[in-house]
Amino acid sequence: MELENKDDSKKEFERDLRETDVLASLTYLLKSYECRDRGDLLESLYCIDMALEINPKFKFAKFLKAISLAILGEVGKAIECLKEITSNSNDPIAYALLGQLYEIMGNLDEALKCYEKSLNIEEKFATAFFFKALCLCFSGRYEELIKCCDRLISLSPNFIPAYLFKAHMLGKLGKYEEALVCLDKVLEINENDRNAIYLKALLLKRVGKLNEALKYYEKLIDELNVRWLGVIRDAIYLCFLFNKLEKAKKYIEMGLELRPNDPSLWYFKGRLYEKQGDLEKALKYYDKAIKLMPHHTKALLGKARVLEKLGRIEESVEYYNMALDR
Repeated sequence: MELENKDDSKKEFERDLRETDVLASLTYLLKSYECRDRGDLLESLYCIDMALEINPKFKFAKFLKAISLAILGEVGKAIECLKEITSNSNDPIAYALLGQLYEIMGNLDEALKCYEKSLNIEEKFATAFFFKALCLCFSGRYEELIKCCDRLISLSPNFIPAYLFKAHMLGKLGKYEEALVCLDKVLEINENDRNAIYLKALLLKRVGKLNEALKYYEKLIDELNVRWLGVIRDAIYLCFLFNKLEKAKKYIEMGLELRPNDPSLWYFKGRLYEKQGDLEKALKYYDKAIKLMPHHTKALLGKARVLEKLGRIEESVEYYNMALDR
């Protein structure tokens, strides 16, 4: 009976000791957050090390240590820290983070191996797919990226980023019709997906379906309230092609509200007034574009053309020559 009591006392003591260790390691971990929040990363790392000294199996602390080391620029040490985690557990997050660190080191092949290991553990781990897709894109392995997207689509048929990645890569490979089919699938899932609409407009413009492209740009701006300068500039260009001058004017003013010193928008404003026959105003706005960007070839040509129409031939020749020298 006395022996049993001693055993029970020993177990209770060991349990209390473990609980004390857990509380102590957590206390150091909380302190590491406090140090990090006030910008003392070295002290934060010291607290994490103390937490791990008390509880070497504290995986969350190991993650924080790897992240802290990476922030401090100690990427090699951060990699070793994550490799220690992966050696003792099949953790998809650890492999994904390890892949990111290999990318920072420029080792894209090793990064891809890590992402694949992460996906082998958890095949629907969207973050690992995303990292792998970016890595394949950076390394120019577009065909592999498309296969990666197909794999993700087979697992998650409504995962829009996979279709967008695939469409973008198909576009880079010149497979425009396949890319458009991919984007149509996105628009079946969400008819107002801005990225899909923008990419579709770009591809339609590239394949020469300009009127259809303009409709998608108009939807972005007029219906979905998109105010991306790239969208606005493209829409203005197409409005000129189809002689939609009032709409072009609206988009020009919209763009200038966003970026008053954009030389391309001032060029477009000059072009608008030239088309409307107001040559003095056209000249004024071409000058504005040239002042902002002295080598703006289209603005130089526009000014030369207007000067020629005004009969100022010598000045016109001067600006034609300036444009041709660019």
